[in-house]
Amino acid sequence: MAYDREVLRMIWEGQIALSFQADPDEIVGLQPENFYLMASRLSYLPLVTDKVKKYFSRFIAADQQDGVVWFDYNGIPLKLHYPIGILHDLQTDNDSQPWCLTIHFSKFPEDVLVKFDSKDLLESYFMSCLKEADVLKHRGQVISSMQKKEHNQLWIGIVNDKFDQFWAVNRRLMEPTGDLDTFRHVPVRFYSEDTNYMQKLISPLLESGTKKTVRDLLNELSTSNRKAIGIRTHGINIHEDTHLQWMSEHLSYPDNFLHLPNKFKIKEVFRKMPSANPKVYHERQTRQLCALHTLNNLFQSRQAFTKEQLDQICTNLNPNVWLNPHRSMLGLGNYDINVIMQALQLRNCEAAWFDKRKDPECIDLSVIVGFILNVPSDYKFGFITLPLHKRHWIAVRAIEGKYYNLDSKLHMPECIGTEQQLFAYLRQQLQANDRELFVIIESSANETDAPKKWLKDTNKSSSSDLPSTTMNGHVS
Repeated sequence: MAYDREVLRMIWEGQIALSFQADPDEIVGLQPENFYLMASRLSYLPLVTDKVKKYFSRFIAADQQDGVVWFDYNGIPLKLHYPIGILHDLQTDNDSQPWCLTIHFSKFPEDVLVKFDSKDLLESYFMSCLKEADVLKHRGQVISSMQKKEHNQLWIGIVNDKFDQFWAVNRRLMEPTGDLDTFRHVPVRFYSEDTNYMQKLISPLLESGTKKTVRDLLNELSTSNRKAIGIRTHGINIHEDTHLQWMSEHLSYPDNFLHLPNKFKIKEVFRKMPSANPKVYHERQTRQLCALHTLNNLFQSRQAFTKEQLDQICTNLNPNVWLNPHRSMLGLGNYDINVIMQALQLRNCEAAWFDKRKDPECIDLSVIVGFILNVPSDYKFGFITLPLHKRHWIAVRAIEGKYYNLDSKLHMPECIGTEQQLFAYLRQQLQANDRELFVIIESSANETDAPKKWLKDTNKSSSSDLPSTTMNGHVS
C-alpha cells in the first residue's frame, strides 16, 4: 500500500464528544449530572464506558448493577458491536456539540440488540469481521498466516488505543498480495436508515482494468428510481475522484471494512422530501411494533395507543388461547390487521380495503383520516436476506395541507406533497401485487349498506369493507 502515515494517524485520532445521562426510571434519589467523555470513532461502546458505568452505578438500585449495560439515542437502542463512529454518523451529522446518550442498567432489548456481556465476546466478533474482510481481499491467506499473538496485538491495540501497536500488524492486511496492485474485492458495508447494513461484492477495478473511483461506486449503487449522491465516512465527505483501493487502505475501520451510510436522491415524480416540520409527530421503529407506531403516527399522538392496549385487544379477540394468533408468539408485537381494526374503532374510525383495480384519484380526500399501507419486509442479516417474509405497516396522512409518509422505519417523516403527488405516490405503491391500501375513515362515513362516502363516484368505483383477515405487520 501507499503508506500515508499522516492520513492513518488522523483517522486513528478521530474522536467524538459523548454526553451520558441516566435513565430516570432507574435512578434512586436525585438525578445525577451527565458524564462527559471523548471516545475514539474506531472503538466500541463496551470498550470505552467502564468509567461511565462505574459513575452511574452509584445512583441505581443494587439489584440492577450487575445487568448488561446498553445505550440509546433518542429512544433508539445503539448496537454494541458497531464502531462508535458509524453509530454517530447514522444518527446525526452534528459534530459541534456532544452526542447525548442514555445509559441503561436493566430491560436489555434482546429483540433489537446482541448482548455482549463480556469484552471477550466483542473480541470474537471483531476477529470474525477481520477474517471476513481478509477473505474478500486476499482469500483469507494473510490472516490465516498470522500467529495468535499477532491477532491479540491487533485487538489490544484497539483496546489500549495504541496506533503503532495496531498498525505494526494491520499493515500486512492492507497490502495486495502477489503481483496484484489491488485487493480482490473491497470490504464494505452499506448502512440504511434503519441502521441495518448490507454487503455486496465491490471490485476495486473497472472492467477496463482501471481503478474504480467513488464516482464509479455511486453509479453502481444507483438505480432507475434513485441516485446515490455521496459517500461519507469518519465524518468526512469523500471526493468522487478518490480511488476505492486507496479508501480501503486508509479509511477502513480496524475491522478492515469501510462502513458507509447510504445517501440517495429519489427521482420519481412524487419525489419525497424529508420533513423538517416540527409539528409532524413521527415514531421511529422499535422491536416489532410497527402497527403501534403506525396508529400513533396516524393520529399524531404518542398517547393514542400503547403496547399494553394492543396486547389487551389481542386477548379480547382470542381470550382462551396460549399462543395468540394476532401477535408475535413472543409478545413483542407483530400485530395483524384485526388488532388495527379494533384499535381504530376505539377512536371512532374504521379501515376500508381499497380495490387496487381502481385509480386512487377516486378517493375523496376531504372525508378521510388517512391511509395505512401494508408492504412486504424481508429479514436481513448482514448481506444475507433470510427466507422470512414479513409484513410492515405504514401510515400516510395530511398535516397542514401536505401529505406525509410516516413510515416508522424512516429516520424522519417524508413529505409526499400535494394531493396530486399523493395520488401518484399511491399509484406507484399499488403497482406491486404484494401491497395493500386501507382507507381510514370516521365510522359515520362508512355506515352499513350506505354508499361509500369516501368515494367520489360510487357508480363507477367500488370498494368493499375489509374482511376479517390475518395479515401481519412486521419490522425487520
